Amino acid sequence: MRRILRHRPSPAMVIACIALTVALGGTSFAAVNALPKNSVGTKQLRNNAVISTKVKNRSLLAVDFKAGQLPRGAQGPAGATGATGPTGPTGPTGPAGSALAYAWVSAAGTLDAARSKNVISVTHPVTGFYCFDLSIAVTNAVASTNHISTQFDGNAETEIRPETSGTVCAEPNLDAVVWTECGSTNSLNDNAFMVVFN
Repeated sequence: MRRILRHRPSPAMVIACIALTVALGGTSFAAVNALPKNSVGTKQLRNNAVISTKVKNRSLLAVDFKAGQLPRGAQGPAGATGATGPTGPTGPTGPAGSALAYAWVSAAGTLDAARSKNVISVTHPVTGFYCFDLSIAVTNAVASTNHISTQFDGNAETEIRPETSGTVCAEPNLDAVVWTECGSTNSLNDNAFMVVFN
């Protein structure tokens, strides 16, 4: 045995081993590249062998799942309310109206001061009559009953009177009278209304 270990392999032996290695490697490479087209299927693939980086983007969705094939999932919970947006700019003030005076009056004769102009006071002496004391002189008036009230078919009539005139509204500072009626019977009744003076 010692004699054999002392001898170096001959050059012919080295060349033969290299040739054998190349031949075997080339055969394996040829065998791998000689697989028939479409011969590798699910049986030839190990589990988890294909990773996402080896799959073309959207290729599976385009081939395997068409629109409407996947069932719709359950609706998620409502999102939180978003923050309140900024307040928009205030619009310009509109032009002043042409009415010299106007008033909103309840059926009980109460003047709505926030929606009235140049009206000093309103009195309600009897059913259907409303007497006005104005801060300016006027020559005509138009009134309309409020159909949101209990009387849906009410009418309103107006009259401009000089001070201290009239019978029902005979008072020192009388300027105008509005009376309200039931439209179906023409009988006096209390009803809310709006009146405009010019």
